[in-house]
Amino acid sequence: MDEFIFILELIGTVAFASSGAMIAIEKKMDIFGVNVLGATTAVGGGIMRDIILGLTPPTALAHAAP
Repeated sequence: MDEFIFILELIGTVAFASSGAMIAIEKKMDIFGVNVLGATTAVGGGIMRDIILGLTPPTALAHAAP
């Protein structure tokens, strides 16, 4: 079951990153802008997902290296 949830999380992260990258391409940004906007929406989307689900702290922040 954990593998299934992990796969769903990966699909969600890719979906958020893709949407951010597509917006950057529509705005005619260069490759750096596309990467930055894609990464920002992927991380932000994951954090928003955790907040909506009531998981605190969000997973992106909970496993940070000391």
